[in-house]
Amino acid sequence: MMIEKNKVSWISRTKLIVLLNDTKLSNDILSIKIINSEKLSNLNNLSTYNQINKFTIVVILKDFSFFIGLPFPFSKKDCKSIEDIEKTLKKDLTLGLLFYELGSWVTGIIEYKKVLFSKRGSRYVKGKHKAGGQSQRRFERNREKWIESLQNKVHEDIKNYMLPKKKKFDYFICLGDIHSLNNFINNTNLKNLFGEKIIFKKSNLKNYNSKTILKASSNLWSSKIYLDDKNAIVEKI
Repeated sequence: MMIEKNKVSWISRTKLIVLLNDTKLSNDILSIKIINSEKLSNLNNLSTYNQINKFTIVVILKDFSFFIGLPFPFSKKDCKSIEDIEKTLKKDLTLGLLFYELGSWVTGIIEYKKVLFSKRGSRYVKGKHKAGGQSQRRFERNREKWIESLQNKVHEDIKNYMLPKKKKFDYFICLGDIHSLNNFINNTNLKNLFGEKIIFKKSNLKNYNSKTILKASSNLWSSKIYLDDKNAIVEKI
């Protein structure tokens, strides 16, 4: 399997498992390290790894290394070998989901490549003020009311459909524009409802629908991977 050198890319769960089980690669591994992702924050190519996971797996070979950012939290002691990493990747997980944007949202419950539940909703939120109409101040007041109505409805859906099944969730993942998500979280008690199970992820998707949840049942299990040619970065850390 070809991985582009010195470039961060996404790799599916299936392809990553195939890569890690490549006989030649397995035989050439010198060591496997688990590092704090914050150590990579000053490296342009790898600066986003701390947004994916607290820890990054570094598979070191003689001529190159792989930096792997797994999609879900894991314990350092659980990923000391290729077998451990594969076991972590294959772990059965049930996820509660919220895709949130101004105007629409989708809640869902998924397992790997399986949608157990999904519900879509929408509320009108006008995006821009047009000159010649209502005053800017009045528009802003109306927009605040639209957003408040949207947030109340999303919160209601979460309490009605997600919260009763909270105990089944390994994680509750919130995806969307970070600014809009933060605004929603700050105006609700979502963090208190889901505690340590809650994970925030940036999403550039728009116009959420049932297909959004279906795609997420595969895409959310993808990892970030970076092939460090000639171990240029490994030598720095």
